[in-house]
Amino acid sequence: MDALLWQEKSLSLLDQTKYPREEVWYENKDYRKVLELLRTPAVEGDTIIAIAGAYAYCLAAIELENAPDLFQQLSRVKETLLSDHPRCLPLKDAMSRMDKVWEQYRNSPELIVAFQAMAVTVHRQDVIAARATSREGREIMPDEAIVVLSCRNVFHAGTQGGPLGVLRSAKSKNRVSKVFLCENRPHLEGASMVAKELSALEIPTALIPDHAAAALMPRRSCDLVLIEGLRMAANGDLLAGPGTYELAIAAYFHSIPVYATIRMADWDTSVPDGESFPKEDMDPTLVPALYSEAGLPEGVEAWCPQYDMLPSYLFNGLMTEKGLVFPPYPETLPEALTRTADKPVLFL
Repeated sequence: MDALLWQEKSLSLLDQTKYPREEVWYENKDYRKVLELLRTPAVEGDTIIAIAGAYAYCLAAIELENAPDLFQQLSRVKETLLSDHPRCLPLKDAMSRMDKVWEQYRNSPELIVAFQAMAVTVHRQDVIAARATSREGREIMPDEAIVVLSCRNVFHAGTQGGPLGVLRSAKSKNRVSKVFLCENRPHLEGASMVAKELSALEIPTALIPDHAAAALMPRRSCDLVLIEGLRMAANGDLLAGPGTYELAIAAYFHSIPVYATIRMADWDTSVPDGESFPKEDMDPTLVPALYSEAGLPEGVEAWCPQYDMLPSYLFNGLMTEKGLVFPPYPETLPEALTRTADKPVLFL
């Protein structure tokens, strides 16, 4: 399921906090409303934020088309987006591409059309990348594989992507027979969304606590572990959702392969290794709220990391839109960037 729709100069965004209990969409023709929504948990996922940001830029350009200081006002929109989401690498790339449109069409009557064309291009290329990752990822999976899945982001802007996209593609080739689904959000909201999508794909699924995943492994009850990489350091170390570190350690100990999906756009070469990523913690009030309406007893603290850092030696390979990438990552990742997509054109 998509979480973003652009139609007739209007951007609709799905409220992810209400899904799957309700399917609530917010239609926006005002770029300010989009900026507000992108600051809330209703909209999550770097690619969604990047594409929504590009469309917000378009909405601002449409509204402010005749303003004498158009570029200055668009620059403020861009800076607001970047300051609200400072670590969203796809957003930085999208804003850079919108700036290039300004440089090329600033004196053209087709400026607004060109802005919209670029935003649609960013959107379509997201679809191409997601589908390419899905095709590449399924090739590493054995027939009728039993998969342990840890997936943080259910929704992608253009199409089903990340680990869910790989599983969808694998299902079409009879390469997945069952999924053991882990949870890495404090209120099980991730598991409920992922389970709904897996059910729609008719993939047999069992929900398990994160700490139970290791117990499957000595029983040889799984063939591989599939996780969603969120950001990657220059040496291949990954940021992923909470719980993935212990999952990868258990798989490493039991010689079960671990693969991560990651977009090449999320490879941050300015960060030398995983230890250089900022250490971020989740809001502690989210954790006790899970256990009772009253929360934990007075004086008892709660803690949960926002992300786990996975050293590159803990996983066997990366599933990317540029193909499968294997160690040593400092050598193979730059080579992967030079590859040409096998299906560069997409018609929606």
